[in-house]
Amino acid sequence: MTKLLLSSAIALSLVAGVAHAQEAVTPGFNVKIPEQIMTPDKVDSRIGELHFFDGVPTEDTVKKVYDNLDYLRGIDVFLNFIPACNIEGMRVGTK
Repeated sequence: MTKLLLSSAIALSLVAGVAHAQEAVTPGFNVKIPEQIMTPDKVDSRIGELHFFDGVPTEDTVKKVYDNLDYLRGIDVFLNFIPACNIEGMRVGTK
């Protein structure tokens, strides 16, 4: 009798647990995501308007960003070599 009650209690708790698990499989799955944490579809920047689709930049946006990085690297190289050119000019001028 005790075994029968114990096995019935276990079976009942398993059934109740499965029923509860089915209800809570995806709690809050359809909750609206706040706009503050979403990636916008377009962003205005110094290099122009950048477009995104589901948070992924479009091909035009990627090209625009890489072109801007190339431009900035060119400016960086130019500014870093001004002192070297100055030293070379002083070296040539002392001969």
